[in-house]
Amino acid sequence: MESPFLIYAGEFDSQDGPKTQEFWLRGMDFDGSQEVWNQSRQVYWLDHPTSAVGGYFRESTYFSYLTVPKAGHFVPNNNYWASWNFLNDYIQH
Repeated sequence: MESPFLIYAGEFDSQDGPKTQEFWLRGMDFDGSQEVWNQSRQVYWLDHPTSAVGGYFRESTYFSYLTVPKAGHFVPNNNYWASWNFLNDYIQH
């Protein structure tokens, strides 16, 4: 049985941010990897407190990769609403 997998990174994280994450992720071969990297990033919209960009993502059936704007290494501390919303949506999805 396969389990869904989420990787997220804050756009301002200079140690483990989108540039370094995407580099090694693109080298992995997993079910749906071609699907993930052949698509354009989609916008994750926040509904609360206002309609705002909560991130940019790519996904396949069992894998999601999200870049969180205005966040560094400590994403939930830097962008609480985006973190809370995307984790909630991911669990309920």
